[in-house]
Amino acid sequence: MMLNKIDKLIVAQIFSLLICIFLSILKVKHFLLIMIICASFVFLKIVKDITKNYFSLPFIFAFFHVLYGLSGVVAVTWGDGLSSTYGQEFNIYPYLILYTLCTLALTIGMYLCNLKCNKEDSENLKFDKNISDYFFIVACLGLLSTTLFEFINFFRVGGLETLLKGKAIYQAAVDELFLTLPTQLIFQVSLASLGVYIILHYFEKKQILVKKIIMCLCFAIPYLIMLLFLGRRGPLLACLLIMILAISQIKPVKKITAKMFVVLLGAYLCLASLYGIRNYVSLAFTDFDMFVFKVFDKRNVVNSLNPGINEFGCTFGNFNKLYISDDYEFLYGKSYIQGITHFIPSYFYPGDKPQMITYQFRDKYFQSKAEISSIASTAFSSIMEAYWNFGYLGFIIYLFLGILIILFDKVWKYKNCFILLLYIAVCPLMYSFHRSDFAHVSSEFILIVLMIFVIYMFYKNIYKRFCLLKNK
Repeated sequence: MMLNKIDKLIVAQIFSLLICIFLSILKVKHFLLIMIICASFVFLKIVKDITKNYFSLPFIFAFFHVLYGLSGVVAVTWGDGLSSTYGQEFNIYPYLILYTLCTLALTIGMYLCNLKCNKEDSENLKFDKNISDYFFIVACLGLLSTTLFEFINFFRVGGLETLLKGKAIYQAAVDELFLTLPTQLIFQVSLASLGVYIILHYFEKKQILVKKIIMCLCFAIPYLIMLLFLGRRGPLLACLLIMILAISQIKPVKKITAKMFVVLLGAYLCLASLYGIRNYVSLAFTDFDMFVFKVFDKRNVVNSLNPGINEFGCTFGNFNKLYISDDYEFLYGKSYIQGITHFIPSYFYPGDKPQMITYQFRDKYFQSKAEISSIASTAFSSIMEAYWNFGYLGFIIYLFLGILIILFDKVWKYKNCFILLLYIAVCPLMYSFHRSDFAHVSSEFILIVLMIFVIYMFYKNIYKRFCLLKNK
């Protein structure tokens, strides 16, 4: 039986990852890391060949799995280490065994699911005539609401005085509000709705009016300025990924050109720069010379650009802290079960709502972060959560994730416009998953589903009937 290209890559991938596990047991550090990096690139190649698109949910998920998964280990092995927050004692081998197992599970899950799925043609997307106008209205109203809600939150927490205290203090104040308005999720769904409008306009063979799109985006300018001021890179990255993902549904990105590489590199440098600036923003208003000195300090610039230090090292850093402490017990799925119910507000929750595992972890191992604000933390690690629940067998979680993500991409995406909207809107979860706990990701996913359900019901029961009456 002749093996095709993907089959050959899968065989090479499995073989190389098994070697990596063997080398991890033998503790052959440098050659092991080179092997794992090469195997990770093969993994990305497999996902790209399966989806035939560099900007699909599976590839975005896989890319950030590798970036979050390896940045910390590379920084410790060949760089200056991680942030001093994580200490100086590092044990990379147990982590690399688990990372390798999770990567292997993702590869097998995606491959097996792909064997059973045929890529559904976008031409089979079912949609009503002129439905694209509805998505444009949703986008405009949603982006306008985002800005309005952000201003309400801004004034409720004390306005400029609180804002100047920085990202951690301001976000904590907003999150602690009673009935906090969910600006970020509304922003994601609204921007995704604009993306669906562009896709449907293209499929309907209508001219896409750039001025109309720019006008819609203008509603979100105040909110975007707020994100820039606070240095909130997550929502800004979400904005970029959502728009690229939407456009790539029209024309899949099968090759990274030099021009696109420069654009993506520029985006990374801009987002990394925000990391180096956001802690000193208040100085710009009180002591500008000191602000310039702090921001352009050589060490601050290097740390901002180094992925192992500026954020992506959290996956290994947190795992390492748990592992070397040796004072934990396996949860056996407890964090995943509790995570599903986390989206329920505290005042509706039966009994005392359990604390998110991210903050349980922080309060135990990084108490100094809890003193900064209620939401300050070292982020989290999906790989650590899998290990904390089931030990090395936690890699099974990634097998199911691989299957679900390919199903979403190849079977469900083009069932109808509202599932396509969900596909685009959950794009930011593909990277936040790797630095968050399951409760955070599942609650955001459920809230996005509920928002889209409301959008769908309004279309079906009000907007569509109004259009039918209007055309009679």
